[in-house]
Amino acid sequence: MYKRQKLVHFFPMAFTLFVLSIPFTLLVDSRLFCFASFIFSLFLVLNITDSTIKNRSLKVGLYSGLSSFIQLFAYGIGFMKEGLIYLRKG
Repeated sequence: MYKRQKLVHFFPMAFTLFVLSIPFTLLVDSRLFCFASFIFSLFLVLNITDSTIKNRSLKVGLYSGLSSFIQLFAYGIGFMKEGLIYLRKG
């Protein structure tokens, strides 16, 4: 069970690495950049749309999109930082 819970922690890290990699995909291939940008935009649009519908407020929906981005990105950074600390200590 512990391993299943731990697997969930990798999703914010994957999100963070994905977002950080988007600008670099332009160096590889413009189609890859467009695809990565589309996936990221789809995430934001679905998040904002869902929150707007559930809360009946565009303002809340926009805040929800922003807060989910910040939360996932920051959690991913923190998880990677703690992983590096763990690896250094051995």
